Amino acid sequence: MIRFSVLLLSATLSLSSLGGISISTSPQVVFSNQKFELQSTYVQGSDVCPGGFSQQVTVDGFDMSVNIELTDPATCIGHSPSPISTEIVRTAMEPLPAGLYTVVAKGPRTEETFSSEININRGSSLAGLKFGSGTPSKDQIVSGVGLIRGWACQSMGKPGKVEYQIDGVGDLLPLPYGSQRSDTASVCPKSAGINTGYGGVVNWNSYSPGNHVFTLYIDGEQVKSVNFRVAPSKGEFLRGLRATSTIEDFPSNGDTTTIEWSEPDQNFTIIDIQ
Repeated sequence: MIRFSVLLLSATLSLSSLGGISISTSPQVVFSNQKFELQSTYVQGSDVCPGGFSQQVTVDGFDMSVNIELTDPATCIGHSPSPISTEIVRTAMEPLPAGLYTVVAKGPRTEETFSSEININRGSSLAGLKFGSGTPSKDQIVSGVGLIRGWACQSMGKPGKVEYQIDGVGDLLPLPYGSQRSDTASVCPKSAGINTGYGGVVNWNSYSPGNHVFTLYIDGEQVKSVNFRVAPSKGEFLRGLRATSTIEDFPSNGDTTTIEWSEPDQNFTIIDIQ
């Protein structure tokens, strides 16, 4: 099941004890499995010149620090009480698990800290997801060295990562994303472009003959699962073999197709049609 939620947050930190310093933070859209941007606005009045701050985001052992340089202390002398310095800092955040997070601000010449909480809900970044899973397809029989391939896009552009798993065993394996698929231009948003394809090489002979389950994940969420079959093989990678054969009346009546064993593909490939 694909879940979608949007969380709009805004928190204000007032550092009045530091003398005219105020900070506000506002993640705009927060998903538990998507990168997001933490925007912090620092306003410094004329009655204090701390020179900078250290900003931290912490939860469950995760710790990230960003140094904020506000102004040269010399520029504070003789100014009116109105704010003299405003700094907007945008920090790119990696995906974080759902939970309660804390933005901590601290002046360089004080031990006092001020914090604000951010609640990241369990959510999905798969808004408007569209995809086509090419191979393996349902009940397909596979053999030799082949490709896991398909395409994906979403309303916000492109997914961050595409992964797969066979039989629900082991870690999720990455599939390179971004190959050209001009056939998706009519179904994907312009922001995604046509580089929406994914694909990865796999040696099906390394799996036992018989039934298996292929599961596709996009941005950490399962989006498709199909059953397929691996054909019997005499080994994981056969070497030194040569064979050629002909197939009559294929692909049309009267045609003769010649196939030849290809060691790199661990399969037969078409070399001629007459």
